[in-house]
Amino acid sequence: MATAVAVRPAAAAERGLRPGWPILAVYLLFPVWWVLGLGQFIWPILAVPMLFALLTRRRVALPRGFGVWAAFLAWMLISGLQLDAFDRTVGFAYRGTIYLSATIVLLYVFNLGADELPSRRVVNALAFFWLFVVVGGFLAIFFPDFSFRTPVEALLPRALLSNGFVYEMVHPGFAQVHTFLGYPVPRPAAPFVYTNDWGSNFGILLPFVTVSFVRSRSDLWRLVLLVAGIASLVPIVVSLDRGLWLSVGIGLLYAMLRLGAAGRGRAFGAVAVLLPVAIAMLWLSPLHQLITDRFANPHSNTRRLDLYQESVEGVGQSPLFGFGAPRPSDLSSTAPAVGTQGQFWLVLFSHGYPGLVFFLGWFGLTWWRARGNDPPDAFLAHVVLLIAFVQMLFYGWLPVQIHTLMIASALGWRALEARARERDAETVDAPVATAAWT
Repeated sequence: MATAVAVRPAAAAERGLRPGWPILAVYLLFPVWWVLGLGQFIWPILAVPMLFALLTRRRVALPRGFGVWAAFLAWMLISGLQLDAFDRTVGFAYRGTIYLSATIVLLYVFNLGADELPSRRVVNALAFFWLFVVVGGFLAIFFPDFSFRTPVEALLPRALLSNGFVYEMVHPGFAQVHTFLGYPVPRPAAPFVYTNDWGSNFGILLPFVTVSFVRSRSDLWRLVLLVAGIASLVPIVVSLDRGLWLSVGIGLLYAMLRLGAAGRGRAFGAVAVLLPVAIAMLWLSPLHQLITDRFANPHSNTRRLDLYQESVEGVGQSPLFGFGAPRPSDLSSTAPAVGTQGQFWLVLFSHGYPGLVFFLGWFGLTWWRARGNDPPDAFLAHVVLLIAFVQMLFYGWLPVQIHTLMIASALGWRALEARARERDAETVDAPVATAAWT
């Protein structure tokens, strides 16, 4: 069972507001935060009322295995002693804040009961957020060169904006235009910073969309999701994100096989229809030429492999605590920093081998415990994390994705704990058999 931590008793912190409102506010209003320049900072901001709500509960329950994640947080903080430059300290502080806010989100959702924050409400909010991602993909295609100055950018001092990491977060655009195919391609980025963020978020949100579609009783909502799903094939292809294609393909195929084996016909059918329809539409449309050109132009393969090797060789010099943050590559002044080409490499290079073990240990434990087909929310977390594991070699998880993964994990652990309580109650209430002795 979950571990409970006692805190001071108090009245409900969210009096007058529906429990779970910060989660809904982030996802349902994300375009607003993005336009204001807060898209990369909104999680730590709204984690404050979530933390207050936790502190005012009579007790705070911790999911099983939470100590592994706590160990990662501690190790991450200790690795900050390895920092040797101001700009890397800024990045470390930002990532540390994101890890902390993700922790608060995990505990917040886990401690809200199904009557306070039904999983259906969370799943629908994430599916609605996915619609913003699809719209962002089309904005990139139609307005590839558009970018704008946000209110947050206007308020920040020039010294801080001179940091490229900070500037990109507060000066958003619709697309990243690349020409490695021999012609310009407007790869979607909105409402995030980079194309890889767009692809990563799209992938890990897709299971929520599928569940929302299956569970919905509204024909209109299901029609919206169906139309958006078909239309999204266009920005998916234009993104040229092979990591997105691979992770979604593996995730959908895995879910289809598992649901089919479990005899869940409706859910199996919803997933089974997606793959052949998507493949047929792509093959019959002009988009298949983009796919062919992408595989004919690997582009970043060699550079990625070189950076991966440099990450492993670099962390060999500081295997326990890493370097606290990514560092410039020795291969080329124009190459991305070492430790930025995927969450796996970010954690390994920044926090050393123990940090990576703790990080993977928490998510791996959650994935394994949620492997059964029942309860459904646990299996949802299982599939979402599977897609994220495929992505982590290519994509980062910060700042948005890790919060979505923690929400999925919280829903999964919450469902598992509820099922365990039900079984315990059935065991207590079951009649005790007695042997008759003669």
